[in-house]
Amino acid sequence: SAWAGADPTPRGSGRSGGRSRYSSADDAAIRRFIADNAHLKLSGQAIWKNAEAKRITQHTWQSMRNRYLKVIKDGPVAPPPRRAAPTVQGTRECGLGDDGIEELDDSQSSQAFAG
Repeated sequence: SAWAGADPTPRGSGRSGGRSRYSSADDAAIRRFIADNAHLKLSGQAIWKNAEAKRITQHTWQSMRNRYLKVIKDGPVAPPPRRAAPTVQGTRECGLGDDGIEELDDSQSSQAFAG
């Protein structure tokens, strides 16, 4: 039959011809390999063929190169640090008293009624 001698490995489990997803362990292995080989050109082929030969992941060198260039290299962008909200000149501090009515302190009340 046509299936005689076919590879019994299910699709998506590595080098069987199907795609397999990258795990966080795969990404970490690529990062370690890059750190250990930082002297090589990352966009070239030699470093990635070396990574495939060492089997740092089950992915092909082309796949690891694309993963690095498109996902790992730039990584998630960290949100910018939070800054305090800007203050507007001429605004006054106010609060609500126990009865729910706005209260001003003495320095604010003279400004509130001047003018």
